Formats: sequence, C-alpha cells, structure tokens
Amino acid sequence: MRRRLVPLLLLASLVASGCADSSYRTRAVGGVATTTTSTVASAPVAAPAVPAAADGSCAPVLPQGTSQRSIVVAGETRTYSVVVPSMGTAARRLALVVLLHGSRTTGDRMLTYTGATTSATESDTIVVAPDALAGRWRLEEIEVQFLVALVDDLATTACADPARTYVVGMATGAALAGLVACRAGSRFAAYGMVGGSFHGVDQCRAAPAASVWIMHGSADKRVALASSERNAEAWATQDGCARPPVDAVIGADVTTRTWGGCAGQAEVRLTIIQGGGHTWPGSPVAAAAGDDDTLGATTTQIDATAALFTFFAAHRSGR
Repeated sequence: MRRRLVPLLLLASLVASGCADSSYRTRAVGGVATTTTSTVASAPVAAPAVPAAADGSCAPVLPQGTSQRSIVVAGETRTYSVVVPSMGTAARRLALVVLLHGSRTTGDRMLTYTGATTSATESDTIVVAPDALAGRWRLEEIEVQFLVALVDDLATTACADPARTYVVGMATGAALAGLVACRAGSRFAAYGMVGGSFHGVDQCRAAPAASVWIMHGSADKRVALASSERNAEAWATQDGCARPPVDAVIGADVTTRTWGGCAGQAEVRLTIIQGGGHTWPGSPVAAAAGDDDTLGATTTQIDATAALFTFFAAHRSGR
C-alpha cells in the first residue's frame, strides 16, 4: 500500500479535483525553454492573416521541445505550456491541439496526465496547454478571447495551421471547449470533451456544425454520465445529424455511439466507459498509480489522447 501512495497523490494533483459538477451554463458576458512574453489585445474571432511562403513553409520563432510562455490578452497576463515537435530542415505548418485542464490544476500537469507530449512528437502536432487564472476557468467570453488570441499567436510563432486547430478539455476544460465551439466555432475544426459537458448548446444556433467527441465514465462520481449523454444529443441536434446513432463496441467496457449524416460533414461521438471514473482514459499516470477511491477507475481499453488526435486529423475547418 505504501508503494502506491506517492503515485496516487500525484494522480490526484494532476486530475481536476475541485468540481462537484463540470457541466455548466455560461454567463452572458459579451527541455524547457526560457519564458518569453507576447502582447495581444482583446482578440477578434476573424482568422488572422498569417504570412507564409508559396510552398506553405514558414519560419517558427518558438524553440522545439517544451517551453513555458505567457501572453497578455485584454490586460491579463496568461501563461501556458507549449510542445513544438521537430520540424526537420524545412519548416511547415503543423496541426495544433489546445489542451484544457480541469479545476485546480495546470497546463503542464495536464500534459503529463494525458501523455500529450508523447502524442505531439509521434503525430507532428503542436500541443498548447494554457493555465486558468487561479486554477479555474471562467466560462465567459474573456476565456474564448484568450484562446483565440493564443492560437493566432501560435500560427505566427510556431507555424500552427489555422485550418487544423482543435480544442479538447477535461471537466471544466470540457465545458470551456463547448463554449469555444459555440462562440468561435469557425476558428476550430473539432472538439474533444472528457468527463465534463457544456449545457449551453441551445445558445449556439448561429455556430457552424461542430465535430465533437465526448468521453465519460459510467461510474464518475463528480460529473454524472447523464449530463454527457444529454450533451451529445444536443450537439447531434445542433449539427442536424441523422437518427438513430450507431453503437460500436471498442473494448469489453468501452462503447462508442456515433451520429453521422451531420451538416458540414461533422460527426458527433459519445464514448461510454463502463465502470470508468472521473479520469482520463488511457492516462499513463493513472496506469502507474492504479485506481483511486475518489476519482475512480481508469480504463486502458482506449487511449483518449491517441484516439482524439486521430479523430482531429480527419477534420479541417473551412478556411
């Protein structure tokens, strides 16, 4: 038992730990490198004009590897961790995944918990893991402005591809991913939500159809599975998807429900992990620590990070 104590403490510190319910409605409020700072005003939602060579190459400013940086948006200094994979001798535009942590943790811990640094290297994908102020996301327009400004900056400094930019979050981060799809859907190509949901889809009628993959454990004691089931149905309705959805068994305890025939070639998926807790499926940290009595079990039958990266690769925004 003593041998498991340290890994379990680490696991608890990495997972979103402060939320009794990570399904939310929004308020109507309109090698580690040295830290450097960029300053960006309150960002518009329109896509940036990113200079590029005729062959599609570009000149990245950020170093390869993992670095901690900051950016000023709407007068607030915001911090983030970013992983830039090796680009070889010819710089080219790479896909970008925005990874949103849950409450009371940080972006760099989220990178560790999800194993996203390894996935970034293996898939030639930039991964940015921003930090919420005081560890908690505000489900308001200011957070959407921050994320839009951040991806705009990375399009210039890290050669991120504006047409292959994605958002995935856990718990409160999942709720924020839904808010981004609602308020800035033209800027992102697909979304992932794990152990949390966004209950403002009825406010998103003007948003483009969104490709969404939701994952949730049936034994999650912090966020009820039913909230994600309702959320998936709401996104399928928003996207005009065909009924009924199709179920596929991925593992003994893992089933994925898919809605196809959606507007704009979007798709909606809901993966249910039977017996799964408030955890990230396939987390390498959880695998080392074992099950946690508070957070619940972590399945190894699906690797959420690898699966979501593959899902993202099939989608591009119309820009």
